Amino acid sequence: MFASETRGECESTLASNYAIVQRFKAVIREFLPELIDSVDSLDYGILSSIRHVFIQPTPTNVHNRFHYQTAKIFDYLTRVNDDFYPRIRTQFVEFYKGLNHQDDDDFYNETWGLVQACEFYEEFAKKHITLKPLDMSFDEIRMLVSAACYFEKIEQESK
Repeated sequence: MFASETRGECESTLASNYAIVQRFKAVIREFLPELIDSVDSLDYGILSSIRHVFIQPTPTNVHNRFHYQTAKIFDYLTRVNDDFYPRIRTQFVEFYKGLNHQDDDDFYNETWGLVQACEFYEEFAKKHITLKPLDMSFDEIRMLVSAACYFEKIEQESK
């Protein structure tokens, strides 16, 4: 469903996320025929709609930093380079210890994306998922954020 950094299937590293990841994959699989048809017919409206439903769904009731945080998560957590991860994770830990700041010249966007993922988790997503940014790939983080948003949106719409 979501390609991982190694371009395989993105699985959850935490057992606590297994059920929600499987449910999310099942929902996505149901839409695959429609997705294929939209690609075959070049129907970009349906493609866009599917993107908003699965990749970046937006529940109705969200906290005030929801849009900012999700934008940074999806925009910044994209770099694929195993040599780069240790530097980002070190910088992330140093940020929370007050040893560096977002405005520093050498502060990576990816580090800011991880900071936003942590804040998003605390303010919104922990109801649905468990997020441990230092132990997860960027793809897994994005997948879990998408799943949390999707299931929160479904929950809100069912009320």
